[in-house]
Amino acid sequence: MIEDFSHLTGCLVRVPAGAEVHTTGKAGTRTSTRAQVVRIDHVIGGYDTPGYTPRKAQARWAGSGGYWREVNADLVELIEER
Repeated sequence: MIEDFSHLTGCLVRVPAGAEVHTTGKAGTRTSTRAQVVRIDHVIGGYDTPGYTPRKAQARWAGSGGYWREVNADLVELIEER
């Protein structure tokens, strides 16, 4: 069963240094070199469906240049509730 991370929507969280941050821009995937504090816009649910590659839930926020950034929701640390 995949854990529900929908409670993170609208919350302020810390993304730790060394986390793989994905972007919808040209950069693709990068490893963050420092911790970041961001406000989560929405969470893309994970799935564990037979016949498909399992995917962890992704916490997503607005990045620079109008692109979305996302990271594995298991990695974020809640700082402030919405």
